[in-house]
Parts: sequence; structure tokens; C-alpha cells
Amino acid sequence: QAKQRAFSKSLVGRDLQVLVERGRTAEGWQVGYARNYQRVIFEGPAEVNREVQVRIFEARGAAVLGRLPELEAGGDHAG
Repeated sequence: QAKQRAFSKSLVGRDLQVLVERGRTAEGWQVGYARNYQRVIFEGPAEVNREVQVRIFEARGAAVLGRLPELEAGGDHAG
């Protein structure tokens, strides 16, 4: 578990290719998995079953949080 948290933290600031698994929640979040099997929760919108680039801004347990780079100028993240 400590290794997983350390790995998740090492991804902060990086861009990952993520396969979108679920559509947007009421809060606007989507879930997918990076090519390294890391669970990624991100601010969409993105189409399910498509691969998108996600910029990681936070490690949270075994998952990381991110947003699409084009949303970066949109201000603070939810959470």
C-alpha cells in the first residue's frame, strides 16, 4: 500500500493516456485507467471507450485525480 501511494504521488504533474471507462457523474468526474493500470478519476467531458490525455494534479489513495489539459485554464479543481 505504501508503494502504491508513492507511485501515485510520482504521477502528479504528468500527462497520462487514459482509457475512459465511465461517463460523467453528477459532479462531472469520469473514471478510467492509464496504460500502466493506474486508476484515474478526472474532470471530463470525454467519450467512454476512448483514450484521452489527462494531466494529473493529485494523488488520492490508490487513484490519481486529473483533468483534460484543455480544462487547465478553467481554474481550481473540484474536491
